[in-house]
Amino acid sequence: MRQLHVTTPGSDTFFVRVDSFDDGAMKGAFDSVSMSGPCEFNSLSSLIIMIDNLLDQQEEAIEPTIRQIDPSFVPTIELEVLFRHNHTWQGRVRWDSGQKQATFKSVLELLVILEMAFGD
Repeated sequence: MRQLHVTTPGSDTFFVRVDSFDDGAMKGAFDSVSMSGPCEFNSLSSLIIMIDNLLDQQEEAIEPTIRQIDPSFVPTIELEVLFRHNHTWQGRVRWDSGQKQATFKSVLELLVILEMAFGD
């Protein structure tokens, strides 16, 4: 029998600030209402792994935490993970202040979208 898992509203949305994207290496920080504060990353793969670990922790949490995002944290990307199954994600990504948006059906598709959006 499948267990019902209730998530904190907005806990599956991550706000990503891209500080640099040089030679395909994205660096920056990300934040979420379910995190204690922004966390830095130095590659797309490290960003994905860190977010996946946080989503795993949220599923195991008995009492989720909710906090406001610091207004000084200005995101470049809004990443919303709508569904995770068999270690892949489905969701929506927004950039250019919400002017551009794409949906993805796998982490690989998300990586391609980000490469196209921020690559030269």
